[in-house]
Amino acid sequence: MLLLPALVIIAALLIRVGMAELKEPGCVRREVRFLRNGRAVCVGLFALVHTAVVAWVLGSPGVFLWALLAGLLVAFIVDRVLERS
Repeated sequence: MLLLPALVIIAALLIRVGMAELKEPGCVRREVRFLRNGRAVCVGLFALVHTAVVAWVLGSPGVFLWALLAGLLVAFIVDRVLERS
């Protein structure tokens, strides 16, 4: 039951990225550059693993997809914060 909303969010993000790329070629590369920032990726993985462990303990396999989304969001935010510093 928890899986469907996460899949809808992922589909919406992919559609948004695709439409943005059609409007302005090369903008996706700028949007996903946070994946090249080592600190941001490490913090995102840390959040992903800890959320996944909680999901494992609670026995909800649908939460793993939410853990992935949370890890990506944390990495994105950390990259933006480090960029400002």
